[in-house]
Amino acid sequence: MNILRFHIFLINLLLTGIVFVPTTISAQKPEAESVPVRLRSLSSPGTVLMIAAHPDDEDSALLAELALRQGVRTIYLSLTRGEGGQNRLGSEKGISLGLVRTGELLAARRLDGAEQLLGPFIDFGFSKSAQEGFDRWKRADVERVIAQAIRLTRPDVVISIWNGTKSDGHGHHQACGLAVKEAFKKAGDRTAFPDLLKKGYRPWKSRALYIRERKRELSPAHQAHRISVPVGKLDSVLGRSPLQIALEGRSLHRSQDMGALQPKGSQYEVYYRWIAGEPFFRQLQKETLFFNFKSDLPRIGKWEYSKVLPGIYLKELTDEYSQLEKYLTQAWSLYHPEKNTISLNMITLSLKLIEGIEGKWNRLEKLKIKIDREAREMIFAFKDELQLLKERVIGVWLNLKGISFDWVIENTPLVEDQDTISKLTVFNRSDNPLTWSDLHFDQAQSVNLSYKKYLKFPLDIPPYGEESSSLQLVIDRDPLFGLRGSPPWLQKPFSPGKYFDSEAEVQLFPESGSDSLARAWIEITDPKSKLIVEAPCHLEDRILDPGRGELRFWPRCLPKLEVMVDPKLQVFPQNSVDRARVSVQVRLNDNKSQEIEVVLEDIEGNKFMVLEKRTLKPIMGLAREDWSVEIPLSRIQSNQASSFIVKARLVSDPASESYSYSMGSVEYSHIERFQEPRLAGTKIVVVDAEVSRNLKIGYLPGAGDEIAQGLISLGLSPKTLDVKDLQFSDLSSFDTIVVGIRALEVRKELIDLRGRLWEYVKKGGHLLVQYHKPRQDGPQRFVPFEGVTMTRPAERVTYEDAEIEFLLPNHPILNQPNKLTEEDFDGWVQERGLYFLSTWPEGLQPILSSHDPGEPARKGGLLDGRLGKGTYRYCAYALFRQIPAGVPGAYRLLANLVTPPKG
Repeated sequence: MNILRFHIFLINLLLTGIVFVPTTISAQKPEAESVPVRLRSLSSPGTVLMIAAHPDDEDSALLAELALRQGVRTIYLSLTRGEGGQNRLGSEKGISLGLVRTGELLAARRLDGAEQLLGPFIDFGFSKSAQEGFDRWKRADVERVIAQAIRLTRPDVVISIWNGTKSDGHGHHQACGLAVKEAFKKAGDRTAFPDLLKKGYRPWKSRALYIRERKRELSPAHQAHRISVPVGKLDSVLGRSPLQIALEGRSLHRSQDMGALQPKGSQYEVYYRWIAGEPFFRQLQKETLFFNFKSDLPRIGKWEYSKVLPGIYLKELTDEYSQLEKYLTQAWSLYHPEKNTISLNMITLSLKLIEGIEGKWNRLEKLKIKIDREAREMIFAFKDELQLLKERVIGVWLNLKGISFDWVIENTPLVEDQDTISKLTVFNRSDNPLTWSDLHFDQAQSVNLSYKKYLKFPLDIPPYGEESSSLQLVIDRDPLFGLRGSPPWLQKPFSPGKYFDSEAEVQLFPESGSDSLARAWIEITDPKSKLIVEAPCHLEDRILDPGRGELRFWPRCLPKLEVMVDPKLQVFPQNSVDRARVSVQVRLNDNKSQEIEVVLEDIEGNKFMVLEKRTLKPIMGLAREDWSVEIPLSRIQSNQASSFIVKARLVSDPASESYSYSMGSVEYSHIERFQEPRLAGTKIVVVDAEVSRNLKIGYLPGAGDEIAQGLISLGLSPKTLDVKDLQFSDLSSFDTIVVGIRALEVRKELIDLRGRLWEYVKKGGHLLVQYHKPRQDGPQRFVPFEGVTMTRPAERVTYEDAEIEFLLPNHPILNQPNKLTEEDFDGWVQERGLYFLSTWPEGLQPILSSHDPGEPARKGGLLDGRLGKGTYRYCAYALFRQIPAGVPGAYRLLANLVTPPKG
C-alpha cells in the first residue's frame, strides 16, 4: 500500500475513530507487583502461552491462577485489538476503539500478573465462519504469527481458548482455534517459516497443547485427557482468590460491558483438555498444567543432553541449577516482610550463581564440540530462559534492597527537534552505601539523549540517600506521521486486514509499544555483596491532577507544526443553501517565529488551493492561527464523498516535509491516557436526500451513538432527551422520537420509563428504536409487542455487501420521502446489521431481507407496525456505523425512517 492509498484509508478512519498513542497511568500497586508474589514466583518454573482472537477472550481466572498463585510465567496473545467491537463508553470505533481495548487489556494484565502480546490483525466485526477470518487475514499469516509467538516466548504449555469448531461461535474464534493447532506443530519445525528463522526466531517444541472446555460441553469421553483447575480457592498471599482478581480485571473491559461480581468462597473450576504434545501430559490429572516441572529449572539434566554436553559440564550445570532452585525456594520460604535479610541473602547468592552458570554456557559455546543443530538451539534456549529468570531475580533484589529509579519530565511535552530536560534519580533506601556505576541507553530508541550536566561515574549513594542527573532529550521526526511516539503498528502503511502487508514486517507488539520512546539502563554496584546489577528505567510524564493526585503517563510528543481541521465530516442534502466551511487551525510548537504555508489538497495529492502564507510568532509560549475556509459544493458530485487534507510547511526550511496532523489526548479513568495523532482532513458528502425540516424530533442517546449528528446533517434539529424529559415532558410535541443504540439496555434509569414511550406511540407518535441486545427479559425490553423473540446468539448479517431484498417495495420506509433502491446499500462498512428479531407477530411487518452466503433469509432487521394510533419501527441495520462513515444511502434510509408515514 503506497502513501496515497494509506491517506485514503486514514480519511475513512477519520469518520470511524481516531488513532491513539497509549501511555501509562499510575495506580495503587496490585497483587501482581507485590514483593511476596514476585518472590514466590521465582521458585516456580514453566511458561504458559494462552492464545485467543480478541481482547476479553482470555480466561482471566486461569491467567491469575498461573501467574499469581502458581508463579508460572504466563502470556496472553490476542490476535487482534478488538477494532471491530462495540463501544459502550464513547464514540471511538475502528482503529481508535482498538487502542482503547488495548488499554483495557493492559489494565487487566496489571491485575492478573500475566504478560500481554498483540498480533497484527485488524478485527473487522462479527463473522460466522473461520473462512471469513482467513479471507481477510490469510490462514498462513495467522499460523505464522502464532508460531512466531511460540518461538518468541518458548512456552512449555500452549493453551488455546478456541477449538476451531462451530461451537466457538464467532468466526474469528474458529479461525484462531484452527490456526493454533497447526502453528503448535509448525513452531517446532525448522523448515516452516524460514523467514522467522532468519530473524532469530528459533524453532521451539512446546510440551503440551490444551484447549479450553466449557462446563456445559464436558464429555465423559474426554475425561482421561482433561484437567480441572480450581481457581476459586482463597490464597493467603494474595488475600483473595485468583478468580476474584480475575473478575476485577475482567470488569476493566468496560468498553465491552464486561463488569462482573467477585464471589468469595467459590470453588469455581476451569477445564482444559490435552490434545497434543508429550504423552505423559494426557495421563495425569492434577490441579496444575506443570506436573513434574519442579525438577526442571530449566529442563537441564534430562537424558537427551547426555549426548550433547561433556560429562563435567553436565554434572556441574545440573548441580548448579539444583543449587539455584534451593536458593530461590529458601528465599520465599524464609521471607518475612519486616526481616528480609535472609531472603535478600538468598537472592544475592542466586544472582551470583546465575552469573557463574552464564559463564559456563558462554564457555560451552566456544568449545569445538560436535553437536547437532537442534542441541545447539537448545543451548541458546537455556541461555534465554536463564536471562529471563535473571531479570525477574534482579527485580526482586531491587525491591528487597530498597533501590528504585525515577525518570520524569515535569508535565512538559517533547517537541520535535527541541531540547527538553528530564530528571533521572536513583534512590537508595538500604542501610549500606551503593554505587551508581554506569548509565547507557537503548540504541534503537527514537529519542536522542545527552547529559545536560556532566556526570563522572561511579557515583556513591549513601544509605537512605539519592543521586540525580539531568538529561537533555530531543525527539526525532517520524517518516509517516512526522513524530516518534506514534504506536509502532501505525508507523507504516497498512491494509484493512492487518497492520503490516509484508511478511517481513509482521510483528508482535508487547504492551503498547510506547516503552521504546526512551529507556535507560542503570548499573548499580553493591560493595557489601560485591554484586553488580543492571536494570531498566522508563521515561514518564508526571503531572498533578487536583482531583486524582499524582498521575504518570508516557510523555506527550508534539510535532513542530500541528494542523487541525473541524469538522471531520460534513453531509449536505442536495440543493442545500448551506456552504461547506471548515475551520483550520495551525499551531506552532516552536520557541521562535516561523513563516508557514498552508495548502488544501484533494485526496489524490492535487493542490486544491493555497489557504495562507503567514508568519507565526510565539506569544506566551503559544503561536496559533485560526481561519475559516469555504469549499464550493459545486465541485462535489452528489452521493459521492470528496476528501481533502490540509498541509502546513515551514517556508524557512524548503527541505522540510509537510505537516498534516495534530496531537490530542483522550482519557478514561480505568486505562492509560492516549495521545492521538489526528489527520487534518475533512470528508464532504452531498446526498440526494429529502426530508421535511419542520420535523420535530426527540433523541434518546444510546451507547456511542452518533445518529443525532446525522439528523443534523440532514437539516433537522433533534432535541436530546434526558430522564426528566421522559418523565415529565409532553412527548406528543415530537413528530418522531429516536432511541439510540442499546439505550434501553445500558441506561438502567430508562428501563422503568419505557411505558412512557409506548404510551407516546399509542397516542399517535412515531418511534424509531435502533438495535438492542436482549437481556434477561429478552426483546420485550425494547419491542412493545407480544410474540417477539431473538435467538442467542442473535441473527445478524456480517457481510456489509450482502444482497438486499425489498419485501414490501411500496412501503413508506422505502418510498417516503426518498425512493430507495438497492444502490442505497452500496458502500456500507463493516456489517449489514446485527441483533435481528427472530419471530414477531402479524402486527409487525418485515421490510427488508438479507443474508450471509449459505444462510437463509434474515427478515428481522427492519420492522414496522401500528401500535394504537402511532407507528413503531425497529431498525437493526448498522446505521450507527454508516452515518459516521458518511455512507450516502444510509442518510437516505435514515431520512425515511424518521419520517412518519402519511395518513
